[in-house]
Amino acid sequence: MSILPLWSPLFNPPGGKSNYRKLEVYFKCNEEDVKHFVPPPLKVASNILAVFVAKFRAGHTEHPSQLYFGESGILIPVKYKTATGAHMTVQYITSVEIVCLGRETYGYGNKYAERIELFEMENDIEGFVERLGKRLLYISCRLSEKKMELPNYFPRLQVKMIPRADGLGEDIKKVIEIPIPGYIRGEASTLKFGSGTVTFEKSETDPLYKLQPKEVLGATFSTGHFVLGYAKDIT
Repeated sequence: MSILPLWSPLFNPPGGKSNYRKLEVYFKCNEEDVKHFVPPPLKVASNILAVFVAKFRAGHTEHPSQLYFGESGILIPVKYKTATGAHMTVQYITSVEIVCLGRETYGYGNKYAERIELFEMENDIEGFVERLGKRLLYISCRLSEKKMELPNYFPRLQVKMIPRADGLGEDIKKVIEIPIPGYIRGEASTLKFGSGTVTFEKSETDPLYKLQPKEVLGATFSTGHFVLGYAKDIT
C-alpha cells in the first residue's frame, strides 16, 4: 500500500486486529436535521442513528499512541445506488496516527480528541468525548434483560474527498464501501442490552447538538475483536 508522502509514512497499512470494548446508544432524530450531516451523493435511509464510545487495544503495534486509544462516532443509515449501509458522519480518536489512517485511506471524517473515556460499573456504563474544551457528547447505559432489534450499520459508506491545491473543487471524490471484516455483531465476544441516554454539548466547531434525540431506543455494550481491512471504490 502506498502511503503519501512515501518517504515519511505516518501509519501502518490496514489489516491489524484490535480488541475493543464499546458502548453504543440508538436514537431517533429529525430527518431534516440528519440530512445536513450526510454528504452527497449519499442519501439518508433512516433517522435511527447510533452514537458510540469505544476503547481499543491494538495487537499489531507497540507504538504507545496506537496501542491503546479511544474512538467515538455517529453513524447514519444511508444508501447509494443499490448499496445500503451507514455513514460515519464524524469520528473522534485519541491517536493522531489512527486519525490520519481513517481520513487518508477511507475518507472518514476523523478528528483528534484530547480525551475519550469509557467507565464500566456493575450495571451502568458511561462514556464521553472531550475536545477543544467541550464535552461534545455523553452517553450512558443501564443494563437490563430487555433486548431490542438492532439496526444494521454495515458496511460503512464514506465519501472520500481530497481538495485541489488551488481551492477550486476536488482532486478526488469517490464513494468508498468499507466492509469492516470481523467487526460484525455475530463475532462479538459479549453483547449486553439496556436503556440509554444521549447528551450533546453545544459547539460550533463540532455541531453534534443539531442532532438532538427525539427518542432514545436503547443501548448495547459489547466486547470483541476488530479487523480493519481494505475497502472498495463503488462510485
